[in-house]
Amino acid sequence: MTPGRSDTESAESLFDRIGAGDWIRFADFRLDVKERRLLRGDAPVELSPKAFDVLSFLVGRGGRLASKESLLEAVWSGVAVS
Repeated sequence: MTPGRSDTESAESLFDRIGAGDWIRFADFRLDVKERRLLRGDAPVELSPKAFDVLSFLVGRGGRLASKESLLEAVWSGVAVS
């Protein structure tokens, strides 16, 4: 685990940690967590709000495996999901 980062870090805390104007880059995508946008090259990719949260959580883990429980806690905290 990365120091200062819990296994169940929420999407919101990931946004706060990255900082304004920063992008997460992977493959030919850029994820702007502050503006909640995903670009493939220069073209915007539409995502639902929850899909964006899931993607942000997974990409923000830097390739580390995520358990179902940590994903549910980070993205659906306080919501019953079956």
